[in-house]
Amino acid sequence: MYQDRQHKRLTEIDRINGAVVEQAKSYGVATPYNSLIVDLIHAIEGTYDEENC
Repeated sequence: MYQDRQHKRLTEIDRINGAVVEQAKSYGVATPYNSLIVDLIHAIEGTYDEENC
């Protein structure tokens, strides 16, 4: 993911931590740290130029 960030490419965060968050939701389990990581990475990705994605 670091190389993706360096090259302003979208990361696999949704398939890693995002999957944990979604699965936990289906069981009613809170995953605040995983949710925070997903949100932070999405915020970083949101700063990329549209042409680089």
